[in-house]
Amino acid sequence: MFYQPNIYIFISLLCAGVFLIFLFYKKDSRIAKVLRITSIVILLFLLLEPVIYAFRSNDTLAILIDTSKSMEPKRDTVSWWIRKLDPYPVKKQYFWFDTTLYNRKRGGGATDIIRAIECLPSHIGAVLLLSDGIYTRGRDPRTAKYSRPVYTISIERKGEENFRVVGYNRNYYIYKGDTASVEAIIEGEGVKDKTAWLVFFEGEKEISRSSILLPPDRMRKSYRLHFIPKVSGVHIYTLTLRRNEKENNISFSMNVTDRRIKVLYISGNPSFNLKFIRSALEKDQNTRVHSIIQIAKDRWLVDGSPKRSNIDIEDYIQEIDPDIVFLEDLEPSSVTDYIDSEGKCFVIGKGHLSPFIFGGRPDREGRIEFVRGELDIFSESLPSLAFFDVIGIKKGAKILAVCPDIKTAQGNMPVFASMTYGGGEVYSIASDILTPINFTQKGDHNFWIGLIRWIAKRGEDIHIETDKAIYKPGENIRIRAETREMMDEDVLVEIKKIDGQNESVQYQEKKYLYKKSPTAYEVIIDYLPPGRYEYRSKVNGNFISGEFYVEEPLPEDPNPYADNDLLTAIALKSGGKVIHYPDDIEITMGGDKEKYPLFPSRSPFPLVLLVVLLSIEWWILRK
Repeated sequence: MFYQPNIYIFISLLCAGVFLIFLFYKKDSRIAKVLRITSIVILLFLLLEPVIYAFRSNDTLAILIDTSKSMEPKRDTVSWWIRKLDPYPVKKQYFWFDTTLYNRKRGGGATDIIRAIECLPSHIGAVLLLSDGIYTRGRDPRTAKYSRPVYTISIERKGEENFRVVGYNRNYYIYKGDTASVEAIIEGEGVKDKTAWLVFFEGEKEISRSSILLPPDRMRKSYRLHFIPKVSGVHIYTLTLRRNEKENNISFSMNVTDRRIKVLYISGNPSFNLKFIRSALEKDQNTRVHSIIQIAKDRWLVDGSPKRSNIDIEDYIQEIDPDIVFLEDLEPSSVTDYIDSEGKCFVIGKGHLSPFIFGGRPDREGRIEFVRGELDIFSESLPSLAFFDVIGIKKGAKILAVCPDIKTAQGNMPVFASMTYGGGEVYSIASDILTPINFTQKGDHNFWIGLIRWIAKRGEDIHIETDKAIYKPGENIRIRAETREMMDEDVLVEIKKIDGQNESVQYQEKKYLYKKSPTAYEVIIDYLPPGRYEYRSKVNGNFISGEFYVEEPLPEDPNPYADNDLLTAIALKSGGKVIHYPDDIEITMGGDKEKYPLFPSRSPFPLVLLVVLLSIEWWILRK
């Protein structure tokens, strides 16, 4: 919508076009023509900018007054502020709003702040918002884009003393022995300059206690607590805020995990040829190795200590809960239950757990070059192995690496494969005899370390959650995904409405990297219509899903409070400011206009550039 009459626009464009055609066909140098055309473009920009941008530099202030249901207890406060605004010599225009905009006072029910601001006439240069910031319709004002500065005045009535923990920020996965932190978000009412105890619990055990200064009325403030977790596992933590005999708390869970990968090395006939593998894993700082080694019929070494009786391997596996079992020449039935319960096992040899189908004899020794597969460690070659005549893979097995230089009846020979058994997986390399002398080559120890770490992390635990289960209309929806280790792949979150309507929208992730924390993916959705939704993500090969609900808009009730946090966000994002006291009005509306400009000013740069270009053109034509 243009503010100028249409006849003015038509005459301006016609004059500018005729002038441009005349100058373009005038025979001058090519450089002069380019400069002249550029000058004309800038001149048109200066001429038509008020038409296109609707007098951005004008000096009309819109006083936007909230008349929704929640403002009923605050009518006297609104009238008091209007009386304070009237004397100032600023060009003002009053508007009233609830879910839309009015040019005369009207009572309303719900509130849509963004729609009211967007419906303001184009000649408005700035907005002074008299509202409690409580909206029940439309988009979240925190995520909106503003074309003019918005100055906000918080309208509320003081209530009795109140405080609460309204939220928290934390990483779901934290590391045992490392410093972790939790951020508590506190909101106060009638407790300005007063103190309270912020107590942090793990289960029923108190971890820390801090005396904090409560935030001003209806404002929010964050407090960060640090602690060192000492026991692995999923624990329930509680933030409790106490003052006098009143308290408020909020609980959440965190998974305390060991940074090192736990490997259980089981050997039924220890071979000197394979000793280097266990040695490589034990020297890796990121791996903790447990071992069960059979040295005679009834003699075992368990983590280096001799045992003479039979060992219940399944019980020992449950006790240490390994990330991966390395099985060498032992009856596979000893780990069957572990694999069925989503365990991971790496096997050496021809056992029935192997995903390969072998022939009768080895057909190649030495280093195998040009191996290709999913892992970076397979990008060039495989350490020296003696390969059996691999006929193929078993039904249901998956090839993870092949050797293009060796052919089988089915194509390139597979050298690394996996197979699913129950809820777990078995991995194997197509080999039985390993020549230790060739493993002294540089990098071969790192091959085994990298291989075990890759298997242990593959398809690892993923935690995905929304910050709430139920959202208010227009409220931001936050979905966060975390794992124990760094995630390299992109994450696509699909949001699907599941209340009988075929609606689905896809959102791309935002990625955040924290110190001493896992890489987290976070998706923030600024608006969804009411209904029940399902979110579905694929992270590290695993699909995770969940649900949340967006409530229907409720009738707005009278409310003595104000959302000062939202009003502050509107002012900061739009380039305005928050007005707390009458003195702020004097500074903003009647004070130093250069230091405290109420309206944005127009930059003189296009005019200066126009003068420079015309001067250069005049100098060229003069020569």
